[in-house]
Amino acid sequence: MSILAKPQYAGVLGVLRPVVADDWDSPIEDGPAQDEIDDDIEGEQQTMEFDDHEVPDLVYDSDDEDSEDEDSDADCDSDGDAKMKDLKAVIKEASKGVVESTDAEYKRLNKQCEKFIHDAGFISEDEDFFTNKPHPQSAIFIVAWIMSRCDDIELDGKPKDPSIPRDSYSHAQKMRASATYGFGRLNGLGSLPWQKSEVSGRMLGNPSISEDVSRYMVSLRKKKVRAGEVATSARAITPEIIGRLYHHNNKPEVAEIKPITRRKRTAPADINEWGGGRTRLMLHAVYVIAFLCLLRFDEALKIQIHDIRRRSETSFELNLPFRKTSQYGEIKPFVLHEMPEDQAHLCPVRALTAWLAYWRLK
Repeated sequence: MSILAKPQYAGVLGVLRPVVADDWDSPIEDGPAQDEIDDDIEGEQQTMEFDDHEVPDLVYDSDDEDSEDEDSDADCDSDGDAKMKDLKAVIKEASKGVVESTDAEYKRLNKQCEKFIHDAGFISEDEDFFTNKPHPQSAIFIVAWIMSRCDDIELDGKPKDPSIPRDSYSHAQKMRASATYGFGRLNGLGSLPWQKSEVSGRMLGNPSISEDVSRYMVSLRKKKVRAGEVATSARAITPEIIGRLYHHNNKPEVAEIKPITRRKRTAPADINEWGGGRTRLMLHAVYVIAFLCLLRFDEALKIQIHDIRRRSETSFELNLPFRKTSQYGEIKPFVLHEMPEDQAHLCPVRALTAWLAYWRLK
């Protein structure tokens, strides 16, 4: 019998396999739709895109596991193959795809995950969780780990005591990302979704990129929103906010370009006087471009003047130097067109023209 079938883990299977009511009077849980799950899987896959020069370890789909292990042992006997393994390890380390601080944080979370799974008895103490041959129920183990830290119910399905702290949805995303990284990058499983092989019947792919994990993450986000936690997307800028910024920044007393003057740091400053006309023009252009092109902050802040080219009186071309989902180049340019007068606050051509004119960078 699977350990997950025990009563103390009934809540884990409950969030993944909710019982659908068979009568009209019973409430039906607002579970995630299949397209939401598919979108989540696709988004997680994009974080694991490999460069053409980066070849992930291949896990061969073979029924003869013993012969595979014997061949592997025999290969290691030769100096050439041993050196090749060392070289492969060096290449893998150099191709992590994240900065050192993120790598360290993900590895720290991986250790927490493995400790949780050992303590829960899901696998034995001498067994590694993050490996290139994951446990068949690894995806559900990941859900249990995130659930233990971020959900409002215990693993047995009972409500958590209000005094027990619960981590945010943002932290749940980071936990999931660390698991994706642990299997995908550190163990070479890449972005292949977790699935059962039709040939051998074994599970293949990255357990963190699975329907079970995505279903839980979508459900957790909805639950957090209903509970009053601010959703990640709710903090994003909206057309209404950009409109208010546009109209405020175009007030004569705000838009006036004043000479640059030195001011003592100890001098009291009005909280509303955080920038002059030039700065506000630049920030408005950045906000509009980021909004229209769906850019992250780090992507928008890396844009330089030579990345922007005027195509005509009514359009600009933007060539991003960096994009998180295309870290190795081949980023298609954005063509930004002029918008109607009633959408002037969202018009990238007006925003860029005004900013470039004041900075004399046309």
